[in-house]
Amino acid sequence: MGLVAGLGVALVIWLGVVLKGMPLREGVAGLAPMLLIGTLLGAVGGLAFGLTRWARSPGSNDRSRTPASTYRGSRNLVTVSVLMVGVVGTLVGGLLGLRGDFAVVLSWGLGFGLVLGLVVGPRQEPAWVGFVVISRWLALRGKPPWKMMAFLDDAHRLGLLRTAGPVYQFRHAELQDHLANAVGPQNQAKPID
Repeated sequence: MGLVAGLGVALVIWLGVVLKGMPLREGVAGLAPMLLIGTLLGAVGGLAFGLTRWARSPGSNDRSRTPASTYRGSRNLVTVSVLMVGVVGTLVGGLLGLRGDFAVVLSWGLGFGLVLGLVVGPRQEPAWVGFVVISRWLALRGKPPWKMMAFLDDAHRLGLLRTAGPVYQFRHAELQDHLANAVGPQNQAKPID
């Protein structure tokens, strides 16, 4: 599908250039590079689309999604998305900078690919990105442990949490109430007389 789309876009661009008044001899000479660029971009784009779709779908042998498998699947999807969008961006950036020397083309391509990959890739799973950012930020402040998923898995193994599909839930309402009402010594309210 990616090859067909890439070749189709290349042909449309080539026809647009030829119909604008380019002499036929130059137009025919420009068709081969345009088809090569379309084939390259189409193949990489199709691969990127296929890999992100594969990373998004659960495996065929998964009977139910657990919090740990959901976390790993989201992490893999973001990683594949960043890499694939980065590769496509590198190719596009490299093609945009073709008029310079190799170092300029490489810097254009890598810069464009890096920015595009880091902007578009995490948008595939914004909940996972938010979880990682917030849990790391809180861990740096000394609140929860650094490896939050391992901590939650231990709490589940010890019977404090239960799983309901891809999420953890408190098993005991009393524990949830205790944690909700727990206040550090510096924040304790004075008793009302």
